[in-house]
Amino acid sequence: MPAAPDADRPDTFVDTPELDSAWESADWERMLAWLVDTGLVTWKEVGSLVLGHLNPSQVGTSIASKKTFQAHYPPRKTMQAVYAWHVTIQAPAGSHG
Repeated sequence: MPAAPDADRPDTFVDTPELDSAWESADWERMLAWLVDTGLVTWKEVGSLVLGHLNPSQVGTSIASKKTFQAHYPPRKTMQAVYAWHVTIQAPAGSHG
């Protein structure tokens, strides 16, 4: 159910559920477009942030390059373990299909 209109909410979000857990893809798209339209961010910054979150963290890649860590995995399988770890720390609970 959409939240009641509120003076503190931009008109763009009047029909958006108050809790983001109830948002649909169109709500997220509208929010991103609003952020860009208001000049708060650029599409380049949005894209860069998304792509950065899809890549393993520097900590993960740094650990994967250590010989002592690699010794725990078969040859050429260390990065696969890092990717698996990365997915578990990035995804919200219950989001794995």
